[in-house]
Amino acid sequence: MNKFNMRSLLYIVVMGSALACGSNAPDAFEPGETQDAMTTFDASPSLDSQASTDTTSDNADSMIADTTSAADTTVADSGSPADTGGVADSGSPVWDTGNASDSSGGMDAGSPDGGGTSANSCAGRCGEYSGGASCQCDSACESFDDCCTDFQKLCGCTVDADCAKLNSACDSFTCSVGLCTKSLNPAGKCDDDNACTQDSCDPATGNCVYVNAMDGSSCAAADCLTQQTCTAGKCGGGINKTDGSFCSDGNTCTLSDSCSAGVCAPGTAKDCNDKNTCTKDSCDPKTGCDFTPSAAEGTKCDDGTTCTKDTKCTKAGACKGVVLPVKTVCDDGDVCTTDDNCSSFGTCSGKSKSCNDDNSCTTDSCDKNSGNCKNEVKTDGSFCSDGSTCTTGDTCTAGQCVGKPLPDSTPCSDGNICTSGDLCFGGLCDGQPDATATGKACSDGSYCTTKDICDGAGVCAGTPDTAVCDDGNGCTIDSCTSQPGSFQPICDHKPVAANQPCDDGDLCTSATKCNATSQCVGGTSVCKDQFSDDIDCNSTKWTFAPAAAGQSPGWAADGTPSTPAAHTGKCSLNYNNGADYDLKDSLGQSAKNAGVVTLGTAVDLPAATTSVLSFWSYHGVEQSQSYDLRTVEVSSDNFVSGGDMKVWTLNNTAPNTVSQWIKLSLPLDGFEGKKINLRFAFDTKDAVSNSGPGWFVDDVKIRSVK
Repeated sequence: MNKFNMRSLLYIVVMGSALACGSNAPDAFEPGETQDAMTTFDASPSLDSQASTDTTSDNADSMIADTTSAADTTVADSGSPADTGGVADSGSPVWDTGNASDSSGGMDAGSPDGGGTSANSCAGRCGEYSGGASCQCDSACESFDDCCTDFQKLCGCTVDADCAKLNSACDSFTCSVGLCTKSLNPAGKCDDDNACTQDSCDPATGNCVYVNAMDGSSCAAADCLTQQTCTAGKCGGGINKTDGSFCSDGNTCTLSDSCSAGVCAPGTAKDCNDKNTCTKDSCDPKTGCDFTPSAAEGTKCDDGTTCTKDTKCTKAGACKGVVLPVKTVCDDGDVCTTDDNCSSFGTCSGKSKSCNDDNSCTTDSCDKNSGNCKNEVKTDGSFCSDGSTCTTGDTCTAGQCVGKPLPDSTPCSDGNICTSGDLCFGGLCDGQPDATATGKACSDGSYCTTKDICDGAGVCAGTPDTAVCDDGNGCTIDSCTSQPGSFQPICDHKPVAANQPCDDGDLCTSATKCNATSQCVGGTSVCKDQFSDDIDCNSTKWTFAPAAAGQSPGWAADGTPSTPAAHTGKCSLNYNNGADYDLKDSLGQSAKNAGVVTLGTAVDLPAATTSVLSFWSYHGVEQSQSYDLRTVEVSSDNFVSGGDMKVWTLNNTAPNTVSQWIKLSLPLDGFEGKKINLRFAFDTKDAVSNSGPGWFVDDVKIRSVK
């Protein structure tokens, strides 16, 4: 147990209530003084900020008195060799030698020892720390054997030698930022980790001194014992804690340690397997798990996900690979999820399997081992709801919710706005069709319909919503189901048979067919390329305004950020700052930003034929049609007012377009026989939610029908 000797303890107590001097330093609260009525410390050396004067006098410091009476022979007075103008040394404090009383609550405004030191000076004071124009004083002077005569060498140091006078066999002082700072010498580290000794360091020799605590003193040496006591400087005895009580065996490689017969027994071993074949896993009892790179850079590895390919070890021991396209079918290893697919971050996840049987008397869950639903019957008498407003006191009986029927003809509500005159009969609420509600908007409770209205026969019916589950792929058959308790539609995309005709969305291809992986491919090109660019890294074909640099968002032809990666090759046109498209102003706050990338040369379009602009686009911005606007712009006079110009605003909210590469095809009607200029423009419109990867464009083509 590390303790201080009484000399050090006195020093700490006094330093804790240290008197500070200086224009803004607080007045010390000395033993025998009374605290100001409204403020704890004096706000200035002469006057309190909230109290006019101290309520007591500092005529004598009762804490320390001079050891001599006739003259100061131990410490040289800064003003004169003997006290000629102060209070008699026989009972006077070291500090109050200049004035008869401290009427201001601060330093003596006169001259200590007849010196003439001003009230704002620390000269003549003893202490160890200072700051600015103020300093803290050690009124006991115990640390320095005697009171200091040159305070500047104690608190105003420039080199370590200025602090040498403070050194002892146990402590040493060095100069740090103008302050003499104490550090513990090896000989002063006297903690023997024994709760039954008082540890100290002899300043004369530097030797450690251990004094046994009083026999019978309380101590605690073992984690699983209570009521231990000291005997001859050793902690022993005690009563065993209850077996199973929490404890720590001091080994970070064990978990859930517990007491057993008064001894802390190690728990289970900590699992340090990071499931990374690029590292060697181990556990250090003091520091815990350690994962050291163990495989050579480029070594094949498995990152545990099916959403990456060509995974290899990096120099730092990480297993990384190429992220597969978004929506790629995968397996997340969880039998309780469905429709597993890849995200833009290379992770595989699916939707939680719904096991809701619409019975409030069962607890529904999915078995993590089998993937089967479990609908366990609740205890009879459990509260439930049978869904009827015509029953009361509903409770579970043999897995069914049963309530007491309300009297027949009791008014109720069947929850259907297409009926009226709802009354209870046999515990059920029955409403009559309301012909006046025909055409009234309602909700049929399904996420798979739209434009729900009352049909006049008491039924709310909607039109099937074909867009809600449309994946934009002509090679899948999309269907939608809606289950009670689900807050989103359950979509299913079954592949069509291979070689079925499909539409790839490109006006320049024909006779396209579905392949075995539900992709619309092949076909015959019916267009001639007028311009084609798969976007080389650092391409000079485009003009970037602004050009991305450092942490400022802008346009570039590169591969940043690494996700989503280019559609083909290594680079794409992209708007971001290397990580996202968030711009910081001079105060570090997010700010709106915008920019355009323009094709450097005009493209000739043939006359009397249709031309098409196509490109691949990755939407990694805010899902809003009012902000983060993405526009494609074509002009016949390099965007000078007066020429033909057409602007397409891309949809940020269309289903199945977020965080994945989408091919877009735009007809260039009206530009036949003209030279056109092309640019892509992006504008956040505000400073909110600019944390996505940005906008990416790749494989740009301008083609004309043959």
